[in-house]
Amino acid sequence: MLREVGLVCLLEGLLVTMLYVELLTWVHSVDAAVALLRGLQLGRVLHLPRLYKWAGLARPVSNWMHRSSREVRALVNMLLSMVLGVFFLHVLTCLWFFVRSDRESLEGLSAQEQYRITLETAMGRLHPVRTAENMLLPTQVERVVALLASGSALLFGSMFASLVTNDLADVRRVRRMQKETVHQVSDYLSIFPIPWDLEKQCKDFLRTKMASQAPPCKAEIAQLLPEFLYHEVCCEALTPVVAKHDFFTGLCSSHEAFRHDLCVRGLQDWNVEPHEVLLSAGLKCPSMLFVAHGCVLYGQRFCRQRSFTVVTTSAASSRVEPLMVGDTRDGNNNIQFLTHGDWLCEQCLWTEWTYIGKATADGRTTLLCLSPEALMEVTRLHRAATAELILYARLFVNALKDIPEEDRTDLPVHMDNINF
Repeated sequence: MLREVGLVCLLEGLLVTMLYVELLTWVHSVDAAVALLRGLQLGRVLHLPRLYKWAGLARPVSNWMHRSSREVRALVNMLLSMVLGVFFLHVLTCLWFFVRSDRESLEGLSAQEQYRITLETAMGRLHPVRTAENMLLPTQVERVVALLASGSALLFGSMFASLVTNDLADVRRVRRMQKETVHQVSDYLSIFPIPWDLEKQCKDFLRTKMASQAPPCKAEIAQLLPEFLYHEVCCEALTPVVAKHDFFTGLCSSHEAFRHDLCVRGLQDWNVEPHEVLLSAGLKCPSMLFVAHGCVLYGQRFCRQRSFTVVTTSAASSRVEPLMVGDTRDGNNNIQFLTHGDWLCEQCLWTEWTYIGKATADGRTTLLCLSPEALMEVTRLHRAATAELILYARLFVNALKDIPEEDRTDLPVHMDNINF
């Protein structure tokens, strides 16, 4: 960081020095020197990548690009390439104005007219067909600049064409895969028909999944990073996810080795697509779920015969989402929104548990799964942590028994009166 700041200060000091040199009286008598010194001011463009990095825009832009469809990414790549091409043409125009031998013919014209005429000249010399004419230019410098400009234009054109072709091929490949998956599901459902709304939901899910790129999982990250760095990343990334859980937070704070093993070996990530069903009532619950990214909608007694609209409003945004739910016993449809750090189905860690409600992902979501087997494997090496876990499990089961059966859910059990 300090090195980058030093380089920026050095570059800025050099540019400011050139500006003062330009203000000297003897420089204004030489047009070439004035053009050169002013052209050096374009060096400030080198600040843009560093400012982009220091402003903290790299991560949100990267996340937005990752969530966007391939069509949007292709359009953004094309626009960035065009901006780079315009900048290259501007630099070439300034360079051509500096080396051209007939600058006297532009005297008396405004700066805009001089720039326009020089731009037309530069663009006219770019095409390789003009190579023979470029070799007949009056000065050696003009001929060299014209040849370098033609070669750079050919290189940029080939790179631009390759970029556009690859993006279009990627879009066509994804759409072809979408059609193939939808056709396969249609062929299967032609033999085993299901209600139309469920069939439509399956097809919409397949289109959404194929259009987006799934984020990597922990196993893939483990293959990319060395072991010590992978363990450090897991601990720093996953510990904040369980921070809302008072017991696990206290246990991790008291036992650093347990926190390390829990994050590296215990918690497993699960990336789900928008509107994917996470759990349904009646099935056996295998793992506790933490919401690491995105939003999860949880409700009881969902059905597809009736729908209502849930409106969520926050300081940042508001949205209206239709949700398919059914009637509860008391006639009240209660939908819970779970975000970063919230959890579901902790009951399965301490007792046998089957799902009571239904949960779906409201957009692309990443969950952390903690199974009883994984937790037992982690605690085998930590006897002090095991004693606290046993005590907490007994208190949790007793609190769960005090809840009437009709009031039980997969949501967290409140244990406010217990100190850990």
